[in-house]
Amino acid sequence: MPRTIPQTDPADVLGFKAARQMCRPWEDFTFAARLLDRRRRDGVCAVVGLFGMIADAVGRESAELSGAHGLRQHPAVVSPAAACCGNGEGEALLSAFRARLDQIFDGGLELPSPGSRSPQQHALHALAQTANRFGLRRANFMRFAEERVRDAGIVRYPTWSKLERHCRATGGSIAVAVGEVLGMQHSDAAGAIETLGAGLRLVQVLRDIATDRARDRVYVPLEDLARCRYSEKDLLAGVVNDRLDALWKFEGDRVRSLLDAGCESIPWIAGDKSRLFAATVIALARATLDRPPTRPRLTTAKRLRQLPSAWRIARDAVTGT
Repeated sequence: MPRTIPQTDPADVLGFKAARQMCRPWEDFTFAARLLDRRRRDGVCAVVGLFGMIADAVGRESAELSGAHGLRQHPAVVSPAAACCGNGEGEALLSAFRARLDQIFDGGLELPSPGSRSPQQHALHALAQTANRFGLRRANFMRFAEERVRDAGIVRYPTWSKLERHCRATGGSIAVAVGEVLGMQHSDAAGAIETLGAGLRLVQVLRDIATDRARDRVYVPLEDLARCRYSEKDLLAGVVNDRLDALWKFEGDRVRSLLDAGCESIPWIAGDKSRLFAATVIALARATLDRPPTRPRLTTAKRLRQLPSAWRIARDAVTGT
């Protein structure tokens, strides 16, 4: 059971404030997180903040991941005891991150005094407190880091089975770690919540097609492009036509199947607020799929209109209707 520890230490206050600020770019997540009690909201923000720091470090030049700059801007992979990354390669980054995880989870985290910390260092302190309070498992963070390093060398995914592996290792790992903060109460909960996370990652893939296109990255499986007769050339050029709509529908149906399976995790999450948070994340993902592929992001007003749907998702999951 999580240990209730009053947040009176100034370092904790600064740490969780930094973690909340780091999560602001994920607007749907931060909207849903407002439904949680403060202790769990701070916890999920600290968890998501660390995943964000891992993602931000992957692909950086070695000069950015060393010295004083690296210690302040990328403390998840740079520490006085294990500086990353001498050759800038993924294996060096993973080794440094593994050493940092050991410090975090074994009580040996080394950071400057609170008044001298960067926002990233504050957030890392918050994660260490969260790991202790909620009994987080380090394996989820390591799995995510390994997949992000592997993904950095991939620019195309030929099949859904390949992309699904990526979605489960990234979005699934995040979802399971967040689920540990929310309070999973069943041995089978992790499998369902990983499926939910995979669906959420696929929503992100669809929503960020234009961003990835600018980097010559194509996450949508090439076999799906062929199925819908929407060519890779069309995707890279941003062509809008009926075939793009067909592709959006095809991928949307796949996402909905994953989200529906992920709903099975809701009854195994402790507390009405935590269950409503998970249901709101699902409702926002479904609403994103209902938008046109050229304008998938939700406005604040659209998010607010999903709250009744979220309440119904939570109720139906618990009652089995």
